[in-house]
Amino acid sequence: MKQLALILALAACSHSDKKPTTPSTDGGEGQTFAFKIGALDAVALKDGGMNMPNDGKMLALGQDPKAVADVLAKAGAPTDHFEFSIQPLLVKDGDKTLLFDTGLGVGKGHLQESLAKAGVKADAVTDIFISHSHFDHVGGLVDDKGALAFPNATVHMSKPEWAELQANEKEKAIATAIAPKVVGFEPGAQLLPEVASVDTRGHTQGHESYLITSNGASLFYTGDTVHNSVISVQRPSWKIMFDEDQDQGAKVRAALLAKLNADKTRVYVVHFPFPGVGHIGGSGDALVWNPE
Repeated sequence: MKQLALILALAACSHSDKKPTTPSTDGGEGQTFAFKIGALDAVALKDGGMNMPNDGKMLALGQDPKAVADVLAKAGAPTDHFEFSIQPLLVKDGDKTLLFDTGLGVGKGHLQESLAKAGVKADAVTDIFISHSHFDHVGGLVDDKGALAFPNATVHMSKPEWAELQANEKEKAIATAIAPKVVGFEPGAQLLPEVASVDTRGHTQGHESYLITSNGASLFYTGDTVHNSVISVQRPSWKIMFDEDQDQGAKVRAALLAKLNADKTRVYVVHFPFPGVGHIGGSGDALVWNPE
């Protein structure tokens, strides 16, 4: 937690980049949203989405669905289910093209269509940063034949998360394909001059978020520390089924959101409504998501 506080303190020293954003929408396929992080060009890449029932078994684990529905209703969200968008992040920095997570994969998601709309070919991606090894974040690492979808990219993944992926029989084909490209790192490492990893374990034991900085501006890529723009923000202590360590996940989520709010850090969230760019607002226990 000390490392998290230090990283966010550095982010707080930078100003929020409020340059105009450029949305481009044509439905679920090939949907993009362009914006700036200082001097860097960034693009939210719509990959897909998922819905899950408000039944107390997944998100808001063990909570009364009626109480959950009340929170959702007050925010103007559907009350019988949770909606999750999936949007990996693309960042261009000179001759480097960075991709944060890779979505569901061929046949399930639309990352490649979104990349094409953004004018980026798969072989131009130089670095991929994986937050964690769940299927909706690593599925796009390979193509429909099981070969590397991004053949020229180095895959950055925390050492604990890389070990977890290799041990997962369901994802063995992905682990085998990307093994020559993986560079494991210690949680919290500085990976590139513009990219620092942030140890946010809890969702998985090697889960990493990323702080991207340029010219005094910053963007905090949350990975899966948060999932739903209403429940995760307004009730961060409520546990979720997907966290491997539910107590740690809730603790990290609450601390992170409080810090992002206090420091007015600009945030990118993979599963919030597209494009997932905004700020955590409010005060004390009354936090809210403020999209740009």
